[in-house]
Amino acid sequence: MIKIIFFDIDGTLRPFETGVIPEDSKAAIQKAQDAGVLCAIATGRHWVEIYNEGLVEDMYFDAFVTLDGGYDYILHPDKARPVFPKSRAPKSRRTTTS
Repeated sequence: MIKIIFFDIDGTLRPFETGVIPEDSKAAIQKAQDAGVLCAIATGRHWVEIYNEGLVEDMYFDAFVTLDGGYDYILHPDKARPVFPKSRAPKSRRTTTS
């Protein structure tokens, strides 16, 4: 069973030729969401660009992975689960000084 689908924006979801997401793509994404599949954006763009340019206007996505993985946004944390159980989570390498 498919749980999540990631879409790139430029040249994938939004063809370079038109610069607009086709209506049939929007309908397919909505159909997947109606079936309980989470839909997310994975892009090299920054969230501000996506928003300011209206790249996914009138569409809903459950998560965004932006700047080639530099920033991740989960819009429904209650649907997400940690990758590692707390007992096996990697230790942070950051240290603080007093």
